[in-house]
Amino acid sequence: MRTKSFFVGLVIVLVIGAFSQTSAFAQADKIKLSVKGSWPGYARGSAIQVTVTNNLAYVSLNSAGLAIFDVSQPANPVRLGGLKLSAATRAIQVVGNYAYVAGWNSGLHVIDVSNPANPVRVGGLPTGGWASFIHVVGNRAYITWRRPNGDDVEGGLDVIDVSVPSNPVRLASRILNDSAGEIQVAGNYAYMGGSTFNGVTYVGGVTILDVSNPANPVRVGGYPAGEYVPALQVAGNYAYLAQGSSGLVVLDIHNPSQPLRVGAYDTSSYAMSVRVRGGYAYVANDDAGLEVFDISNPANPVRVGGYDTAGNAFGLSLSGNYAFVADLAEGLQVIDVSNPASPGRVGGYFTDGHSWQIRVAGNYGYLADDNAGFEVLDLTNPANPVGIANYRGTMDARAVQLSGSHAYVAGSGKAGSSDIGGVDILAITNPASPARVGSYRTNMVVGGVDVAGGYAYLSGSAQWTGSNYSGGLRILNVSDPASPALVSSAGSSSWSVLFAWGVQVVDHYAYVAGRGEWTGSNFLDGLKIFDVVDPSHPVLIGKGPTTAEDVWGASVSGDHAYVANYNAGLEVLDVSDRAAPVRVGGIDTGYAFSSRAAGDYVYVTGQPSVTVVSVIDPANPTRVGSYDNGEFSRGIEIVGNYAYVANGDDGLVILEISEYPSLTLTRISDTLNLTWKSEAGLKLQRATSLANPDWADVPGSEGQSHFECPLGSGSEFFRLFAP
Repeated sequence: MRTKSFFVGLVIVLVIGAFSQTSAFAQADKIKLSVKGSWPGYARGSAIQVTVTNNLAYVSLNSAGLAIFDVSQPANPVRLGGLKLSAATRAIQVVGNYAYVAGWNSGLHVIDVSNPANPVRVGGLPTGGWASFIHVVGNRAYITWRRPNGDDVEGGLDVIDVSVPSNPVRLASRILNDSAGEIQVAGNYAYMGGSTFNGVTYVGGVTILDVSNPANPVRVGGYPAGEYVPALQVAGNYAYLAQGSSGLVVLDIHNPSQPLRVGAYDTSSYAMSVRVRGGYAYVANDDAGLEVFDISNPANPVRVGGYDTAGNAFGLSLSGNYAFVADLAEGLQVIDVSNPASPGRVGGYFTDGHSWQIRVAGNYGYLADDNAGFEVLDLTNPANPVGIANYRGTMDARAVQLSGSHAYVAGSGKAGSSDIGGVDILAITNPASPARVGSYRTNMVVGGVDVAGGYAYLSGSAQWTGSNYSGGLRILNVSDPASPALVSSAGSSSWSVLFAWGVQVVDHYAYVAGRGEWTGSNFLDGLKIFDVVDPSHPVLIGKGPTTAEDVWGASVSGDHAYVANYNAGLEVLDVSDRAAPVRVGGIDTGYAFSSRAAGDYVYVTGQPSVTVVSVIDPANPTRVGSYDNGEFSRGIEIVGNYAYVANGDDGLVILEISEYPSLTLTRISDTLNLTWKSEAGLKLQRATSLANPDWADVPGSEGQSHFECPLGSGSEFFRLFAP
């Protein structure tokens, strides 16, 4: 948890002889955003590797870090805890109470997992490059890595002493090839996937090292496969390779200096991982799922069974009668392999999701959560939002709008190899049981939806139809939600509206945010305004003069459009004349993704996660508050004193909105009275200079609301401070 100190209401008091002058100015944010609650309470991501030991599955979720599951009941994995690291999590090995993690560009991480509900990082060490795979044997961790080398890539191995987990020590670091695959150590030899040297150059394959002296690994042999080898496992005198597009390959390694290819099976997809047990090889075979091979004769592997998982089988671990598959976007899959000829799924846990947009109605939140689908949350207690329903259709949910008793969930998906988009219309009369009543599909990737007057407005990006591009705006008649019907479209004949990300309908105008028009030197006019008084004939009447390539979102309030203009921040347009919008102001808020106007303020999402901008004077927007948890946030909804933030991988974050306390200064005779609103922990501090301020607490001011200061000579400075 991050903590933040703040100071507000800095008061300067300047006294020269008998003449006294005072001035006060705000030196920090006015609006305070405090985390009230969140859902699901942890980061999410695609499952890329898994290892299972003692009924616990340790899953690498890439940028979301490590997740730990109780799999004592394979049909119902239960998440116990997790830890988000400073970089992507790749491979994991657990030894005793420690998980050793190859952490990409942050190197080795050592994590105490004695309490699976609360894993704690206790040590680590940078590696020679981006740490990819790890094998721990005894007190040694062998880590393969890769790194850029000019326009090329080089790979290598680090050997690290982990006898003291909190203080790992590097024993050796070697450049050995041009990529990094899985490593396994057996006896005095290390078998390293990725690539090898064939005497002339590096080619995909396996490198074999003598590691009898861990401080000086020596290459003794290699197998040039001709393509990258992601993974391998050594069993007896054989090495079993997951060799990408070549499938399963078997090497005889009884002589490590001269490995020989003795057998293979060309799998139907791309072999990513392999594990061997009891005369069978189990292969994670990308979009073909799990495949099982009889290897009783290593020279002639025979496929005996398989199970096509819902995602892309990437990593694999065996435990008991089960194969645990890291299935990328589909999370952790549990496959019963008690009969290798007939494996079947018994359970799983969906680990992914990326929150794009949130709508709030009453005590419920409706969340467009990308490949996790449409989530319904009970927000009765903002400190503890609870998921009560999920709907996963055929599309990734990117936007949502509510109208009456229906939720309109828009997004994109696949039809064969083609991108499609559309909207699913769900009845939410009972929020705990959303039910699809209608749907519409189109050949554009839909990123925005709004509903007004019996019509749904979809905005999306262009797709090539074979003769032209199709994108922009689609308008549907949804007077009967069960039978949405296209009544018009705009954008297929003009580049100016081919790439549209967001849409808002106000009165009889549709404001479409999208890509600006290329002028030859830059992009302009990313906001398009359509007159939709007749939805069957939308008319483009105005273009907002934005200054960045992509306008991701806009919030219209009164005569102004507040435009989230990506790397140009927030731009303010006067749209009182829809045919001729005028830019009146702007402010750099970092990367701006969406905006939401509420009273005198506009809340801008992106990076930082939320920036609050005062628009009392639209020509001079001023930053007055912010919140940042490191995530690139997406949508935002303001209801009462709460901001509901669709916070990407972190799900929903609920922020309480309040004002920081401020100082009021009055003079009575030769005394200055400083007053403020009392809050727990809030105290007054003073300093004699701002050049090198020596801030000191004013004794007795904590928990109080005023302070009297006799006037004298010299200068003094005051501030309110809270830890």
